[in-house]
Amino acid sequence: MLGSRSLRLASVFTWPPTVRGAVVSVFLAGAWLLPGFGFEGTARAQNATWAGPGATWTDSGNWSPATVPTNTAIFAGANPTTVTFPTNTPDININTLQFNAGAPAYTFSNVSGFLINGLGIVNNSSNAPTFNVVSNTSGDGLIFTNSASAANAIIVTGFSVDFINSATAASATITNTNGVGFQNSASAGNATITNTGTALQNAFIDFGFTATAANAHIDNGVFSFITFEESATAGNASIVSHDGGQITFENTSTAGNATITT
Repeated sequence: MLGSRSLRLASVFTWPPTVRGAVVSVFLAGAWLLPGFGFEGTARAQNATWAGPGATWTDSGNWSPATVPTNTAIFAGANPTTVTFPTNTPDININTLQFNAGAPAYTFSNVSGFLINGLGIVNNSSNAPTFNVVSNTSGDGLIFTNSASAANAIIVTGFSVDFINSATAASATITNTNGVGFQNSASAGNATITNTGTALQNAFIDFGFTATAANAHIDNGVFSFITFEESATAGNASIVSHDGGQITFENTSTAGNATITT
């Protein structure tokens, strides 16, 4: 987003909800830049297909051709089907994760500092990929931005997951024990989101600016908080908030046509 206003991301949700982090997007010579991410446009973008035999995303020897992709990462069925990210790896950028027809259910473990900023997940397989998100020294978890889609991914948040600009959670299944953020005109799509915290780690879902919960199904459990701010809307979502959970509408945000059960 251009301008001086910053985006509040779910990565700050490990702190009190009044504490806000900041991310500012900048367009420079056609490149969409995010502080902490080294994406420099499409000039150097590479496509590659997962080939193994190792399991580490950042090892070029596991890709064909032997280069870590920055444009489209293609998964056609090669083993191993569990892909790992090194602990505290430098931030990784990718435009598209493409799963070909017949591809098995890939699992991405130790996901951190991972920015998906193009088409997002394109799944032509009947099997859904799983992303297990963890913390990173950079302060970033998993970020979908621009028009990126989470498709039908299964996402488990051990750290923040953020949807920015016009990104969408699509039909993803998200189990949140940390923070999920929807900012700018991002949408929760038709996602199924379970929001469950603990006394030591509250769980947060934040909708800001003109973001929408769209047609999502959200179950808000104990020690869990859903906040709509600025002009965000609950859209046509179905939201169930149990004892110990809280839903808040601030500024000019609205419940839209949502069905909210408390």
